[in-house]
Amino acid sequence: MLLFGYDQGVMSGLITSTNFKQEIFHDMSPSASLSGLVVGIYEIGAFLGAISVMVYGQMLGRKWTTAIGQIITIVGSALQASSYSVAQIIVGRIVTGFGLGIITATVPVWSAEIAHSSWRGKAGSSLTICAVLGLVLSYWTDYGVSSYNSSFSFRFPLAFQIPLCLLQLITIPFLPESPRWLVAQGHESRAETTILAICGVESFDSSSEATDMLANIKVAIEMEDSGRSAWRDMFTGGSMQYRRRILLAFGVQAMQQLSGINVIAYYSTVVFKQSVKMSDHLALLMGGFVSLAFLLGTCISIPIIDRVGRRPLLLFGMAGTCVGMAITAIGTSMETFSAGAAATFGIFFFNFTFGVGLQSPPWLYGVEITPLKLRQFAGAISAASGWIWNYAVVQVTQPGIDNIGYKYFILWAVLNFTWFWVIFVFYPETANKTLEELDYIFMLPEDRAMTTIAATLVRDEKLADLSGHCSHVETV
Repeated sequence: MLLFGYDQGVMSGLITSTNFKQEIFHDMSPSASLSGLVVGIYEIGAFLGAISVMVYGQMLGRKWTTAIGQIITIVGSALQASSYSVAQIIVGRIVTGFGLGIITATVPVWSAEIAHSSWRGKAGSSLTICAVLGLVLSYWTDYGVSSYNSSFSFRFPLAFQIPLCLLQLITIPFLPESPRWLVAQGHESRAETTILAICGVESFDSSSEATDMLANIKVAIEMEDSGRSAWRDMFTGGSMQYRRRILLAFGVQAMQQLSGINVIAYYSTVVFKQSVKMSDHLALLMGGFVSLAFLLGTCISIPIIDRVGRRPLLLFGMAGTCVGMAITAIGTSMETFSAGAAATFGIFFFNFTFGVGLQSPPWLYGVEITPLKLRQFAGAISAASGWIWNYAVVQVTQPGIDNIGYKYFILWAVLNFTWFWVIFVFYPETANKTLEELDYIFMLPEDRAMTTIAATLVRDEKLADLSGHCSHVETV
């Protein structure tokens, strides 16, 4: 996820670089549409990568699907760093995006499935902290090499993605696989080892929590076995409300992107130069400080996301980003120093409140509310939703700023006001509940009693097995 953030921000500082324009565009004044294509085509690759996980993700498991994504990203990064033409940089952006799409569709699922319910939110927030750290790193890397009057000023930031990938790739063999996926694939003994580690105990006979977790996973898998394929279940309602849950997962990521975050993430330097009238150097420097405000907000979310819950943070984030965009619109509507200062404050306030309320919860929410059978699908659909809306925002931002100026920011303020009420009405809380308990919440009332009975029977069977084993040892 560090690479996810880095790649999100690295092109922001390069797209306006003189050396980049000379070496890649061979034109000091490339069209806004071509610049937008180079920046945004990455999202199309990521969208396709996320969707592809629906085909093989459940078969390969969380660990090795992530590893595939890392390898593809390395190839794409090498293509970008060695580019001498628009065609090659576009191909490199697509390949890199494809790898990142695989990673972002899989890692949030993996994290949620190996985390205890009491700190699942913190685990998810830690992932997004890595993404924001990557964003901060990209801005300051761009700034650090901006003084070089050669192709090094853009080739180094693009090539730097490779060691970030390798660092993450070499750790994957040492990480645990999801116990939910292991049970579903029939590897129960390996799943038991991971469950004991999650609960912090050495054996099942000393922990009713570990026993209950394994029992509930088994029951969930049995209840989800409808005899139909996951592809078909994805579009049905039924007692488990699959369709509703998939739509909620798709929607929460769409709303995150349609808050306007990538207006700032990709085009912060453009906004500072065109709308706030800063110099190239100052705009690039301010972009780095904006990323620090984003990081601060995301850090604040870690200790409170499990205590406060996902829903209040989402509501706070939408309210704050609405205000931030409104202030930015007011500031950019007038060409005075005080108005420029107001617009700058609006951008900082937007990034801070987005970090607190909208950076982590959407990545968690789409995974938490979906059942094991569809969780990899939901992770893919949720990530794909984010990527395709990300692409749309990137494509319209430069023309929007050029054509309607400050009114473009009013559009985002209105959208965020709308999303606040969508979340308030349709999105239930998910904090401090196991993934199997969330299945229970979405279940129709007549099916809940059977689930409770089944979980009790499976748990008692597990305890009986343990008791019999202990008696046998004592007799021997």
